[in-house]
Amino acid sequence: MLNAINIISNIHAVTSDRVFGFRMGGDEYAMVAVNVTQKETDEIYNGWKRSLEELNTQGNVYCVMACGLKYCEGEFDVEELFKQADELMYLDKKARKGKGETSHLRSES
Repeated sequence: MLNAINIISNIHAVTSDRVFGFRMGGDEYAMVAVNVTQKETDEIYNGWKRSLEELNTQGNVYCVMACGLKYCEGEFDVEELFKQADELMYLDKKARKGKGETSHLRSES
């Protein structure tokens, strides 16, 4: 449960009137930004990473989240966009696991 609270806090830190966070189910969440540029998308992503880094300096839970970022302009198929983002997220997750990056409870010293 602590991981979910940390994740929700982290997502909430970058939401706005154009950036929305959703729980998809289990431990999967989605963020959707509307009417933003590629540069703004990168800024949102970097803000999210900074928020997670800050969050990980607090408490006894260390969170690692894989991300699949997909940007598009003009008309698009929502299902296809989510599918592509999901595929990218799984690639990121695999890469993180390969580096030994996992969420965990910190040991008490």
